[in-house]
Amino acid sequence: MSNSTDLPIPRRVRNLTGKRYGKLTVVRYAGTTPDRERALWECRCDCGTVKVISEPRQRGSCGCLVLEKVRTRGRSYSAEYRAWQSLKDRCLNENAQAYEQYGARGRRVCRRWTDSFEAFLEDMGERPSKKHSIDRIDNSKGYTCGKCEDCQRHGDAANCRWATAVEQNRNRGNNRILTWDGKTLSLKEWSEITGLPMHILSNRWRRGHRTGETLFRPRGPYSRKS
Repeated sequence: MSNSTDLPIPRRVRNLTGKRYGKLTVVRYAGTTPDRERALWECRCDCGTVKVISEPRQRGSCGCLVLEKVRTRGRSYSAEYRAWQSLKDRCLNENAQAYEQYGARGRRVCRRWTDSFEAFLEDMGERPSKKHSIDRIDNSKGYTCGKCEDCQRHGDAANCRWATAVEQNRNRGNNRILTWDGKTLSLKEWSEITGLPMHILSNRWRRGHRTGETLFRPRGPYSRKS
């Protein structure tokens, strides 16, 4: 299935169009995740849902299998449910061990996710693999979907992703975060994307350059520091 709006598939990306994984049939290539580390695919699930997701080979459904597992086998069987419950606990439960690092510091969970596991699963999808866990893109902020009325009222963007330990290590609290061109990434990730050395970006950041236009400007022909 294709049309004139189909995106070209990069050479490094294996074409999954037409492949079937569990309940998912891959319809077309849909670009990459904001960090550009994973391909996105538009998929049709046997339940009728059409959804853009990453790594359909490992997910196997649009999320309906997770909901079915929660309903029939119990909530503890779902890693996604445990992740949802855990993030709420550390932000909202004053008796939780991690509350001091999260809720006490103003890290919040948006109302859409607080009220509904189904909404959380719809927005985040199934975790791509056992190596992935929930991660905040900007560690100075909370767990937010970016689209509900509560997020709009607080001015919160979508701030969560499924990430591996390596990806989360890049996103530690002492990392510098910049949002530009619709992407929120650490300075290390921006260095990899732009090709500018990390020491150049760090020097510019310390001098107060906090926008993409000034931070990512081309280097001077004779400059090694700027």
